[in-house]
Amino acid sequence: MTAFGLILATELGDKTMLSTIVFSARYKRPYMVLAAVMLALSTVTLIGIGVGFLLTEIIPLYILIYISGSVFIILGFYYLLTAKKEEEDSIRATASFAAVFWIVFISEFGDKTQLAVISLTISLIAPIEVFFGATLGFLIINGIAILIGETISQRLPLVLIKRVAAILFIVFGILILSGVL
Repeated sequence: MTAFGLILATELGDKTMLSTIVFSARYKRPYMVLAAVMLALSTVTLIGIGVGFLLTEIIPLYILIYISGSVFIILGFYYLLTAKKEEEDSIRATASFAAVFWIVFISEFGDKTQLAVISLTISLIAPIEVFFGATLGFLIINGIAILIGETISQRLPLVLIKRVAAILFIVFGILILSGVL
């Protein structure tokens, strides 16, 4: 319950939730987006529980932050440059899944949520309970984000969604690199 509550409190309105909204609106494939986001978050949570504290000793946090911020900025510019292109076809579905997975994975690796999961695991000595509580919290938050994204995608033109997504990703990248997120 502690991990569940922690995730709900920290992820509500966080960059991951906002990213999920943007991905859901942009790709118009809610199940694909939710699957990619949950796979990334579950993977990051497992790493945080299992060996996260060791990896943060090997890979300095500032490098992870730099990579995460840079990925957001690069993706933002890519979206700006491709905003007028037609929607992705089924051939690009795998690329979309991979893009969502890696963006969420990189942005959450070393994030405050992963660090909190590590701390909870150490203090509660209950890795299985922490994993399931955190995963359930992520599922609820990102399920809400998917619903919001779907609603947006039905009301706004795709080119506008892509441009807004591009600007948001650039802003997220700058905020990550500046230490605000």
